[in-house]
Amino acid sequence: MATALGLILAVFERHLGELRDGVWFDPETQEPVGHAHRLVPIETVLETRSMPADAAAVLTRAVNKLVQTGEVPADQRWRALELLAADYLAG
Repeated sequence: MATALGLILAVFERHLGELRDGVWFDPETQEPVGHAHRLVPIETVLETRSMPADAAAVLTRAVNKLVQTGEVPADQRWRALELLAADYLAG
């Protein structure tokens, strides 16, 4: 049973980009498909379920600072990525 679940997760991880395209994201327009406020797995955005610890530490510090300054609600920490990405795109 554990082996089967492991295989399913491995296949899922290998196809994260494919799960994004056409399901909730249009790669041509780079806009959401369907309802814009629909919840999507964050793994389909980053195409990974994990990151190196040093990168995670940097991201955690940035998110914590954005929460502490009130720029990001504590119950919506994912908004930090949205804010950082918007700043990057505008810059």
